[in-house]
Parts: sequence; C-alpha cells; structure tokens
Amino acid sequence: MRVLLLCLGCLLAIVAAGDYDELLQTDTEVLLKDESKWKTLFNCLMGRGPCEVYEDIKDTLPKLVLSKCGECTPEQKKKFEKTMQQFLERYPEDFIALSNKYFPKPE
Repeated sequence: MRVLLLCLGCLLAIVAAGDYDELLQTDTEVLLKDESKWKTLFNCLMGRGPCEVYEDIKDTLPKLVLSKCGECTPEQKKKFEKTMQQFLERYPEDFIALSNKYFPKPE
C-alpha cells in the first residue's frame, strides 16, 4: 500500500489542489510517454540531476504523498488514479526506486 501511495510524487503533485494550480496544467501522459522528459524528472526526484522545470514537483512531493491527495477534487482523484496506473505499468523499477527513497521501510 505504501508503494501504491507514492506512485510518483511528481504525478501526485500534478493533480493536487490548493496551492498547486500551476501543476494542474502539466500533462502527465506526455511526461510518461516521453522517455527523455521522464528521465529528467526521475533524475531530479532521485537527486541525480538538475530539476529546472520540475523543481515545484520535487518540492511538493512529500506533502502530497503523505496527504494521499487529500485535498483533491473527485476529478483530480480520477486523474491521480489513472496516472498512478500508467506510471506503475511503464516504469515499475523507477516506481520502486522512488518509493524506497521517499518512504523507506522502517528497520
């Protein structure tokens, strides 16, 4: 369940409400389909490369994941669920890596 909640914090940021209006304009399907964009975002989130246009996503990731999209509208939650499924299907190894980085298992 913990892993499912992460489902790429950056993609959660895209559907979040409130202070994240700019992120709502991000096309998650483009991010997931364009491997170059995805690698840039993934490296940013993992601390392996510059973030540039993805800095806002990286900054909001922990809060959004912990809230479980709690401030999302029903429409945003629907987009969130669809995005999570696409992310898990396309990049399962990246999904696990991000889950381990942001939500490590307690020892």
